[in-house]
Amino acid sequence: MRLRSDAICKDSMKMKFAIISDIHFGPAKFDTPETHAIASLLPEIVGKIVSQINEQDDLEFIIHLGDLVQENRNNPSREEDLRSGAQVLEILRQVKVPLYHVVGNHDRVTLEMADLIAMFGRNLFYSFESSCFTNIVLQCESPRHVNVHLVDQEMEWLSDQLSKSKKPVLVFMHQLLVEHPLEGTSCEGMPDCAYVRNKEEIRDLLESSKKVKAVFNGHMHRNLSRVENSIPYISVQAMTEVLAGGLTTAEAYAIVEIDESQLSVDVRGNDAIRYVHKW
Repeated sequence: MRLRSDAICKDSMKMKFAIISDIHFGPAKFDTPETHAIASLLPEIVGKIVSQINEQDDLEFIIHLGDLVQENRNNPSREEDLRSGAQVLEILRQVKVPLYHVVGNHDRVTLEMADLIAMFGRNLFYSFESSCFTNIVLQCESPRHVNVHLVDQEMEWLSDQLSKSKKPVLVFMHQLLVEHPLEGTSCEGMPDCAYVRNKEEIRDLLESSKKVKAVFNGHMHRNLSRVENSIPYISVQAMTEVLAGGLTTAEAYAIVEIDESQLSVDVRGNDAIRYVHKW
């Protein structure tokens, strides 16, 4: 694996990074033989994806788009989720590039903000610089998995970050800012589970900045793409989503490449797809 060591942007808007999402590391989501079997394979699946990502050249970073852990639905336990988080992070930290995290709704079922700050080693909404971009990571509040929103303080922070950035901007979050069909998803019939409540206000900020080149999210356990007012919004499939048949997981990860002419999102694994957006 050859790493990007550029401290500054030598080529306008040229960058390559990896995305993973929705690992849901922990006990089986449902009490079926299939989900119990898959839960037992999670360390192997995550390790396999880490190895594949480490084979990529010129990556600048990897980011996980939320729902790192899966709570026990019958008996949610902070201690169990802390153990799950520690176990999966031990595997993920074998990646050879900087690793960043988005907070998902399942990460907040039993874990407090202080737990997650300690786990990830940083604030839960933040920005970081890569060679050619400012990267903004948002954290939505989602009590009981619904009423998803950005609080006023984070909205003000986002506006300030967009104003101050000297580079083009990428945004990473868990839930959606644009609408998609919800049939067949865990949010079917419950749009307040899928979408950020103040999504129009957030999109107005992103669009008016004229700096945002793309927004990436997880949460839907599907690959989705939609362009809204020239900004592509990309949803990346969950790494551990169970596909049709019940015994195969998506093993999904995405390699994102950006240059002066286009954005390419190459989702790999058992539910592969490639999205290309021309600037």
